[in-house]
Amino acid sequence: MYLPPSNPLIMKTTNRLLILITIVLLSFSNTTYGQKDSILVRKARTIILNVNVAEITNKTINEHSNFGQGKDSSNEEFTIYANVGDIIIWKGLPYGESTEGDIVNITGIHHRNGNDIFSKNMLSGNGGEPEKVVGLVLNLAPKGMEYKYKIFFTVIHDGKKKHYHIDPKIQVDD
Repeated sequence: MYLPPSNPLIMKTTNRLLILITIVLLSFSNTTYGQKDSILVRKARTIILNVNVAEITNKTINEHSNFGQGKDSSNEEFTIYANVGDIIIWKGLPYGESTEGDIVNITGIHHRNGNDIFSKNMLSGNGGEPEKVVGLVLNLAPKGMEYKYKIFFTVIHDGKKKHYHIDPKIQVDD
């Protein structure tokens, strides 16, 4: 017949060992079987839309807004290269003959075609001043494909608010 040890030090050590084994097993099962639902955040990428707030109109969006790319590349051809797990932050900055209080708000990101790259097709702004949009790149898109998406933004200049959009691309590489 087996009698449990009566020494409290041995019991404490045995209990600690059992707790440690349980934690290790739970950690292993969570990392092994939970991988498809978890994403390692790799890098935060900030995409800045520069807008000449005094000159932009619906007909001159390309001439008076850019992502910092050269003049030979349009906003529609501008491509963001991202990896699964990257956080992308879109924000706007006024430039040109601006006045105090000019603001460029990024109000939404709408993924237009193909597999979902983010958790949903429409990402909304954060409601801040200036407003920005944050999205986490998920593992739902085939690697190396380009996708069009639409950036919705507002410009507040001289107290007047105007709405615009641009259709650049995003490519998920890894």
